[in-house]
Amino acid sequence: MSNGRSRWRHEVFRRHVAQAKRIFYFNIMLQKEEIYINKKEYAKSVIKYIDKI
Repeated sequence: MSNGRSRWRHEVFRRHVAQAKRIFYFNIMLQKEEIYINKKEYAKSVIKYIDKI
């Protein structure tokens, strides 16, 4: 009885860790994407600025 319960608890914990990792990596990917978009916007604004000169 106690063995089954601890196994269940371990399974829940593992699932929780997997979900936490997924969220963590997802956030990192989003940050990289935002940096990439910001660089593109920055490049566009630089080109516009050069065009004005």
